[in-house]
Amino acid sequence: MTEEKKYRPARVSEPKKVVKFLVKYLDFFDEPGTKSKSADKLGIAVSNKFGDNFLLVQGSPSNTGSHNVDEIITFNTDNCLRDYHQLKSAGIKIEQIPRYTGRGLEVIFSDPYGNCYLLLEKRDYSEA
Repeated sequence: MTEEKKYRPARVSEPKKVVKFLVKYLDFFDEPGTKSKSADKLGIAVSNKFGDNFLLVQGSPSNTGSHNVDEIITFNTDNCLRDYHQLKSAGIKIEQIPRYTGRGLEVIFSDPYGNCYLLLEKRDYSEA
């Protein structure tokens, strides 16, 4: 029995370039045979090695250039500090250095096309 993947829509500027960015810097891969056309947008399905990051990358209806928290694309990671250092070493713009929040350790960065991302390493702070 195959578990059905649930893709989260990600509206971005420059969808094809964003897919290349995700593949190069965040270990995502373009899933063959999953390109689909909606009314007027091309959706490209991608996922990564962590198993729960499935995105349907689509064009954004508007490119305002402002970053609202609702526009941030969130990815889960198993090692936020490792990924932060890899992104920083690759010259990726870091918007906020790693910090601890109630959800876990997170870092915010952006791609060259104006899209913002949050990497989250979930942590359980409750005492056992």
